Amino acid sequence: MEWSKLKNIIILLLAITNLLLLGLVLQEEREVRLLEREALENAVAFLNQRGIQLEADVPPRRMELLPQQVERQLEREQALAEVLLGRPVQVEALGGQVYRYTGPRGTVQFHNDGAFSGQLGPEALPRSGAEVGEWARDLLKKLDFAGEVLELQEDVAVLRQLWGQAPLLNHRVELHWDDAGVRLSGRRLTGEPSAAGGGGVRSVPTALMDIFTGLNRLGDVCSQITRIQPSYVSMSTLHGFITLRPVWHITTDTGFYQLDTVSGQLSRAIS
Repeated sequence: MEWSKLKNIIILLLAITNLLLLGLVLQEEREVRLLEREALENAVAFLNQRGIQLEADVPPRRMELLPQQVERQLEREQALAEVLLGRPVQVEALGGQVYRYTGPRGTVQFHNDGAFSGQLGPEALPRSGAEVGEWARDLLKKLDFAGEVLELQEDVAVLRQLWGQAPLLNHRVELHWDDAGVRLSGRRLTGEPSAAGGGGVRSVPTALMDIFTGLNRLGDVCSQITRIQPSYVSMSTLHGFITLRPVWHITTDTGFYQLDTVSGQLSRAIS
């Protein structure tokens, strides 16, 4: 047999083999999805049977948030201070990894756990007729803080940081303003995340069962879960890292809860 014909036969056999392997992989993935959907439906039914109403579209389809860690970067911190305060800025180390920056438009102070506070003059970011929420978001963008507005009053705004699309539940910033300028305080996080150890996240059905177990452990009762929002909470370390722990923020008819999707521990939470 000529080599060219033999080569074509070999190529055809390899192509058929690849198609068969692809079919097996697709079939396996389909079976996994079916098992996952069945497990989710069973968990929802379990809660409903025990008096906790949960619509099938409320739980997330899958766990997409994973544990992360972010290292504090002092150079980046100073650069953000210059954007907010103008140049030049004076840097003062106050001890305990606390740094204060002073510039033409005011002062800002950063702590190792992400907490910060500042006092800005009225020229830091003039309102110029802008809507208050938009003005507050624009001001905090100077600190790499992308946030959602939680509260607006005549002279106060409260925003919560978003990490990607996920809320950072314990990172809130309050802005107070008057003719003298703007006072701001709260917590914010900036930097490039990397994967953190500490184990993988639980499956969605297991997490739903954790809610039931956690409510019993707390001695709490609810009859409906209306919302489950995948979120993060932050925890600081002594080594300059902030770890981000994935959680579910759970809204029920009797209150709010927070489920650690790594450990499965349920705790009471604020709105």
